[in-house]
Amino acid sequence: MNLSIIVPHFNSVSSLKVLIDTIPSIDDIEVIIIDDKSDELHLDSLKRFIKRDKHKNIILYNNTTENKGAGTCRNIGLKNAKGKWVIFADSDDYFIEGFYEIITKYFNSEYEAVFFIPTSKDVESGKQSDRHILYKKIMTSYINDKNIKTELDMRFGIVVPWSKLINTKFLKKYNIEFDQVIASNDIMFSTKVGYYMKSFYVDSQIIYCVTKRRGSLTTKIREDIFNTRRDVFIEYYIFLKSNLEEDKFNILELTGNRYLPLALEYKLGVKKVFDTYLVFKRNNIKINISRFIYLNPIELFKKMLKYYRKNIINKRFMTK
Repeated sequence: MNLSIIVPHFNSVSSLKVLIDTIPSIDDIEVIIIDDKSDELHLDSLKRFIKRDKHKNIILYNNTTENKGAGTCRNIGLKNAKGKWVIFADSDDYFIEGFYEIITKYFNSEYEAVFFIPTSKDVESGKQSDRHILYKKIMTSYINDKNIKTELDMRFGIVVPWSKLINTKFLKKYNIEFDQVIASNDIMFSTKVGYYMKSFYVDSQIIYCVTKRRGSLTTKIREDIFNTRRDVFIEYYIFLKSNLEEDKFNILELTGNRYLPLALEYKLGVKKVFDTYLVFKRNNIKINISRFIYLNPIELFKKMLKYYRKNIINKRFMTK
């Protein structure tokens, strides 16, 4: 078997059906669905759907661990994957028609990962959303001009798991798994893929559409989610600083700047802003506080909000 498609699921059978309908029903593909402790009604509906669906190789696993979340589910999927290659999909996204024909040419390749330019859609408006823009920009820049900067951005800037074809043996060789956290479970997974892969390719064709919905982790925030994302960023920063040569790390120009106005954008208060600043300082993370600090707290708020909105397109760590 060449391909395992791994899909975490939670109370979303209707959108999952849309995703499944975009996957060919052939022996060469297994679809691994991992239910993340759905309500009993939704779980029963999921089981009925799988039983009746035309697909030959849909396999359902349940997350029976104490850790709820997409990261745990994806790890369960990886553990049970039989395919030579894996693709990760979210239950509310879908594949572009003809995607399988595009990826088959890589099944016998020596690449450890193949990246495809994604697209995105706002479910409510039906229009293209902005969720894919940063990743499209990074990939297009690399395709057009392969240099040390664009390669580093490819390796460490594509921090989402979707729209990638990854060799299963490669993941197991380096024991690359997802973090079991409530948000940003994919950051370190993607970072380690980028760090350890020796051979990769970027294909300009589109195979996957990620959706944007109200109420998802990408559009809703709580303090615990903010804290998790901030802490994962710290782990990401420290990992790269510890493992990359100094000149390469500096090329990435990583700072914690965006997290200060982000705390205000999500109404977590000025105290959270300064708590975050202190956490970054303790971890020796670069942050240009001079562009934010004003004696007048109203001006501080305005400056941070302006900074956030100016850089909103760079939602590098705001993932499902």
